[in-house]
Amino acid sequence: DRNGLRPGRFYITKDDRVVLGSEVGVLDISPKDVLAKGRLQPGKMFLIDFEKQQIIEDDKIKNEMATAHPYAEWLRENKITLGTKASIPNQSRHSRAPIYDLMQRLRCFGYTRETLEMLVGPMAIQGAEALGSMGNDAALACLSTTPRSIFDYFHQLFAQVTNPPIDPIRESIVMTLACPVGPEGNLLDRSPGHANRVFLEQPLLTTEEFFNLTHLKQPGWKSHELDATFSVTEGARGLEASINRMCEAAETAVREGTKVLVISDRRTGTEHIPVPSVMAAGAIHQYLVKKMLRSQCAIAVECGDAREVHHFCLLTGFGADAICPYMAFETVQHLIKKQTKKALTVDQAIESYRKSVNAGMLKVFAKMGISTLASYKGAQIFEALGVGRNVIEKCFTGCASRIGGV
Repeated sequence: DRNGLRPGRFYITKDDRVVLGSEVGVLDISPKDVLAKGRLQPGKMFLIDFEKQQIIEDDKIKNEMATAHPYAEWLRENKITLGTKASIPNQSRHSRAPIYDLMQRLRCFGYTRETLEMLVGPMAIQGAEALGSMGNDAALACLSTTPRSIFDYFHQLFAQVTNPPIDPIRESIVMTLACPVGPEGNLLDRSPGHANRVFLEQPLLTTEEFFNLTHLKQPGWKSHELDATFSVTEGARGLEASINRMCEAAETAVREGTKVLVISDRRTGTEHIPVPSVMAAGAIHQYLVKKMLRSQCAIAVECGDAREVHHFCLLTGFGADAICPYMAFETVQHLIKKQTKKALTVDQAIESYRKSVNAGMLKVFAKMGISTLASYKGAQIFEALGVGRNVIEKCFTGCASRIGGV
């Protein structure tokens, strides 16, 4: 059962029959023949063991599973966590391209005044998304006369009929953004190696946490950076060529033992154009899935274009394990320093921004009835509106795009 949302009523009869259905009265059974009756309770299991010819109680099942191996000891010895402090070189903190003016870089990544004043600002200062009226009368991205981000071409699906939504506030106890990343072991095996993964409390990482993830000092944890930009001289064809180059480089790196792939567009500048982060992450994710290598590495994205809750949902939904939106953090820093009355420090504002993104992501999960990031990651629960089939096949394989497009 999932949180009491899967109805299940059962009868156990005196002649050793078990009748289980979504409602009482599926079959007509005389009350005098009923030995016991009940319902599947929230978070409980109902198991009939045909070999032992008995019903196994919930507590007994969980106790047997939990004590089968020394899981706690395996976690203590193998689990990897990230520190919050790091000595980051200046070339890793800021853009590696000769564009030092913040406003130039914001325009490059599609930021607008509305983005600063109505989205990033309130999220950093208030710790929550700004409230607005219902309805969105803006033109669809595929029909808009102004350039739009690739993120705007996707729409989140929501729960219908058999998959009821969750209340992310009242049922928050069963929801989490914590998730292990890195190489996965054989699901049919049980060994200490399964615990040798990096455990992240949330997918949105600060600059320091991201640096620590990509510079782990653990034995065997090697990272490889993929440049998500292409030269201005290549023109429009450079986008596809850059994606192909990253996919091939990712395959080579993973086969050589890399455990953390870093997709970074920090070289963006007057000479280099950024590849949209969701296209880069989606293409590499799908390419590694086809090569049967995806479960052998983590994909970390360092990008300047992601800033809204929808953007982070798209990135995780299309395969990203960790995200560092460095331009959003620099924007928060700029907004806080510009304030005359400084109620928050820069670190507090960044944490407030992360808190609002986390709450927003959980709200999106809840619409689909999903409780954890582990279930949402790579699930591609989106519909594309106005994206061409060639782009879908390369970057978003399996995502519905009924009308085609750019």
